[in-house]
Amino acid sequence: MKEINTIINKHIDKTGEKISIICKLDESLNARLYKINYQGNISILKLYKSNDELRFQREKRSLEILNKNKFKYCPKLFFFDNFNKYLIIENLNGVKPISNNKFKCDLARYIDNQQKFVSLSDKKSMINAAESGFSISEHLEIVKNKAEHILSKLVFNNETKETIKFISNHIIPWLNSYGEKLESYGKFDEKISFSERIFSQSDIGIHNSFLNKQNIYTFDYEYAGLDDPAKTICDLLIHPDQLVEKDDFAFVLRIVSKIGIFQKSIKRFKTILPIYRYKWFLIVINGYLKKEKKESELTYKVIKKAFDYLSIIEKIN
Repeated sequence: MKEINTIINKHIDKTGEKISIICKLDESLNARLYKINYQGNISILKLYKSNDELRFQREKRSLEILNKNKFKYCPKLFFFDNFNKYLIIENLNGVKPISNNKFKCDLARYIDNQQKFVSLSDKKSMINAAESGFSISEHLEIVKNKAEHILSKLVFNNETKETIKFISNHIIPWLNSYGEKLESYGKFDEKISFSERIFSQSDIGIHNSFLNKQNIYTFDYEYAGLDDPAKTICDLLIHPDQLVEKDDFAFVLRIVSKIGIFQKSIKRFKTILPIYRYKWFLIVINGYLKKEKKESELTYKVIKKAFDYLSIIEKIN
């Protein structure tokens, strides 16, 4: 990734605009975030890694469409550089929401409302969301591939041996068996129609939302694109950091099922729910791999979190 000072100098050379860094906000495997002074306003500079072409393009295109169509509840895109892969976007202010059932239902309504700001021509110009699936077989294949990928990356040791055994002896055989069962029912490979596909942030939740004057604002669109609304319901209801409790699950799902874009996808959601519980388990385990690279002493807690999550979600049908 190019150093931030190099980016600032290139920006000045290209535009004549001066950028001053206020502070570095965050660094992940995908990008660095900086709070900056840009054209007299506090803004955010998001600098992507050189190999993150799709993440950069997804976020840029999503914000271009939403801004063009005057959707107010996401960051404004002020500037982008395709070659150096950075965006300058609005600095959103607000408070972090509380992860309760009301917020989850409000977020479902937010997603439904957001579709009104994406035209048919916009949809046709969009790329698919990260790990999008449009048939039962595609959803299953996505999770199987993730399981096999993580299995190939885990190094056998005292911390990981039970996880490796669980993925090898339980998750992958279960996915194969469930796939065979679903295939026998028919429509296994049938894709949802283009009209049913929605614009999805594909990583929506409390972790990338703000509340300002009771309005939800979302940010971080690097995984966004077209996706299956049934998968979005999974993101809303079984994300490890915003999991709906067992006793409330039927109630929240009933509310979500009455919201426009989700009405036709409830049956499909119930079919893919068992698949996506394992996807989220694997995503948490992937966090172990990331922390392991940083030689964190707390990696075992990540594995514990994954199994704790699974013990809860498996009780939800």
